[in-house]
Amino acid sequence: FSEEIEHFNKLAEQDKARYDEEMRVYKAKTAAYEEEKKALEYYNQQLKTQAALQLYEQAISGTSAVAPNPASSKSSKVVIQPPKKPMSAFVCYSADKRGEIKAKNPGMEFAEVSRVVSEEWSKLRKRKNGAKKWNTLAAKDRERYEKELAE
Repeated sequence: FSEEIEHFNKLAEQDKARYDEEMRVYKAKTAAYEEEKKALEYYNQQLKTQAALQLYEQAISGTSAVAPNPASSKSSKVVIQPPKKPMSAFVCYSADKRGEIKAKNPGMEFAEVSRVVSEEWSKLRKRKNGAKKWNTLAAKDRERYEKELAE
């Protein structure tokens, strides 16, 4: 029985020696790889710095580092943005009242605030001249839109 134990102890010692050697080689390779990686990062940083300095010097002297591309002149046309669409009376009302409702109920979520605003708007529209102020604002915004569109 003790002979079997000695046999397995020898195998364990051999395996430990093999493991230690593999770890030594692995650590040496890893250290070399890390050093190479750091050197490469430093080299790339130096290249970026040199390129930036060259561009800076060319900018100061007035010479261009990049030749103009004739194809890019076609795409560099000024794009005129159309004016914002006019707001409806409800949107004007909602923009005004949303802040008030949110201030009174700070924990209220967006959907709940929207529901309350739309309920108030429905009640307001049922009254005679209830939405007149908001319809006037919407009309002014429509005029603004048409004026900007004409320009």
